[in-house]
Amino acid sequence: MVEKAPVKRKEHQALTRKVMSRRRLFFCLMLLLVVNSAYSKSSLYDRTKIYTERTSQDSLAVKVTNKFLIPVSLRAHLFSDNLEGLQDSVIFAIIPPADSGQVIARFKIKDPYSATECTFNWKVVLGDTSKTPDLKYPYRYPYQNWLPFKISQGPGGTFSHKHSFAYDFAMPVGTPITAAREGIVALVKNDSGLGGADEALTDKANVIAIMHPDGTIANYIHLKKGGALVKEGQWVHKGQIIGYSGNTGYTTGPHLHFEVIQPSLQTELKRSIEFKWEPPVYAFLPLYGNYFLNSMFGNHAAYRNMIMG
Repeated sequence: MVEKAPVKRKEHQALTRKVMSRRRLFFCLMLLLVVNSAYSKSSLYDRTKIYTERTSQDSLAVKVTNKFLIPVSLRAHLFSDNLEGLQDSVIFAIIPPADSGQVIARFKIKDPYSATECTFNWKVVLGDTSKTPDLKYPYRYPYQNWLPFKISQGPGGTFSHKHSFAYDFAMPVGTPITAAREGIVALVKNDSGLGGADEALTDKANVIAIMHPDGTIANYIHLKKGGALVKEGQWVHKGQIIGYSGNTGYTTGPHLHFEVIQPSLQTELKRSIEFKWEPPVYAFLPLYGNYFLNSMFGNHAAYRNMIMG
């Protein structure tokens, strides 16, 4: 009779670890959809994170972390051969501000003892996409009283506003910028000193973004380096000075770019919306060459030869 050689203790432990490792192996790939917005995609994806967490041997949770001080909205496609109930699953979620790991979905693992490959294809936007904008709200011009500034480009402008409802106000670097509407500061980019007529410099623009009570977000773009006077999470009032204009990013000269966007996951382009200014506005069209003024009694506008001539 031939006796079987005993399995050494170390070999037995190694074999056990190998088996357990195979049971627990879970591999995830995440593909990011590029978002075309006033904020660089790096700022959005650096401060939001989607990941999986195995909560039991046969259960998987999908979680999201949001480091912004306002909500973010997310759409994710999840693909895997070893998760039940996927069937080209699409997940929509609104993640609260400063959330450290909200569960947005749970799935059952088909075979806990097999390696599981999981792929995400996801998009995130700043703000709450479930809110409806107040299209009747009157916005105040984003600068101080009685200062006349020329609109160098209006909605649909051929240079850079072809698909945007936005205004460019030509003004000297260092002009005080005021909040056109009350809200919470959603994002501040304040560290760039680069600017010029090169589209590659788009992400170098300094920005203040303010989220309004109806979920819309106003972008104040091309501000000077170090020119922000507000911080993320701060509440600002209509007419409050929030920073100083500049010439950063993709620009042909010093100006303020102002737009109001409605957060959306349905388009790859910014969804700027039409809005109206506080009355009275005496000259509205044509936009180019007009000088607009702010006054304590409301916004006023007049043709160039009426004010400057």
